[in-house]
Amino acid sequence: MTVVIRDLEDADVDAVVALSLGAWAPVSASFGAVLGPAVYRHLHPDRERSQAAAVEGVCRDPAMRVLVADEDRRPVAFVAVVATGGDPGHAPARRTHEAAGSTPLPLVRCYRML
Repeated sequence: MTVVIRDLEDADVDAVVALSLGAWAPVSASFGAVLGPAVYRHLHPDRERSQAAAVEGVCRDPAMRVLVADEDRRPVAFVAVVATGGDPGHAPARRTHEAAGSTPLPLVRCYRML
């Protein structure tokens, strides 16, 4: 089987959304561990639906270039470079950005349930 890197097509969007939900499950778990369950649920009451909508939005944004790794006419991976998080779940994304020459900007956001 040969993997081909190509531009995203409209027919790929559902598969890319499904890939993203699986790929970012560890990030969500990391956020939950860092923030605690109450704060996490308050900030992300419906993570899967909002994530699916965000990824679909990126895929359909004419200003974005989204590439897919295609194996037998089926997307098996994708990339759309957007800013990433500082939690442990985003560590692989940060390494990818840094390997490409990006410089991270330290940013702190503080959360607390009131």
